[in-house]
Amino acid sequence: MNSTRKNRLGFTLVEMLVVILIIVILMGLLFPAIQAARENARAAKCINNQQELGKALIGYSLTKSRLPGVLSFAGPPSTTDPNPRKVNWVMSIFGELGRMDLWQDWNKPDVGSTPVYGTLVKVSQLMCPSDSFVDPLGGLSYVVNLGAYNNPIDATDLSGRLFRNRALSPAESDITLDSVKSLTRTVMLSEKATPPGNSIFWNDTNAGNISFSWPRNDPLNPWNTTTHWSPQLNTILSSNHRGDIIVTFFDGHTDKIPETTYTWFDPDNPISGTP
Repeated sequence: MNSTRKNRLGFTLVEMLVVILIIVILMGLLFPAIQAARENARAAKCINNQQELGKALIGYSLTKSRLPGVLSFAGPPSTTDPNPRKVNWVMSIFGELGRMDLWQDWNKPDVGSTPVYGTLVKVSQLMCPSDSFVDPLGGLSYVVNLGAYNNPIDATDLSGRLFRNRALSPAESDITLDSVKSLTRTVMLSEKATPPGNSIFWNDTNAGNISFSWPRNDPLNPWNTTTHWSPQLNTILSSNHRGDIIVTFFDGHTDKIPETTYTWFDPDNPISGTP
């Protein structure tokens, strides 16, 4: 009788399997919720990053009475560096971001005939936490809006854009916030997921890397690769936020739009907001 009681104190194999099965089911139910909570936290961080960058861009434009150039010259030519250094929109707003230390580090005086450039460091405001391929040192997940183009011929023409190229000779004319058709509907800043093996850096001086242009879809001729050119990879905004792209508008508010919005066309008020 005592031995029978002792045997009943343990679990049978069937009972163990049932318990394991229940645990597996519960984990299967909880895992998506945990992943969703983590993604929501990453998205919230991305939104916060863009809000900081948006405030810095707007603050710069109010102080300078113009938007920062997608590229600008850092200063006049020197005897040791006849080609003036280029700075992009990120480096132009380091003061507004409270990171003048990075600007000063990058803009060190030349040593002899050798140009000196600053060390790349991690700037958390410039990295979307869902961008798994962003470089931990100097990485950049955000791009500014150059504007829209109607055909592939003018896809590389930066004139008439929102963020002008001030590193050309002659420089493109400046643009102010007042020139934007609709501050509430015009995208100023967006995330762009970094493709594998092709990181974008905050000191990049390639306008095509640190900005985007939107192909404009003709509503009378639906988009297809037969009658229209294929969307170019560097124009398509992308994200890791479950099909939504986090963007910041020229009035400073941040929102989510579908990844397919790059084909948006509104003749009265294009979201790309060409001035």
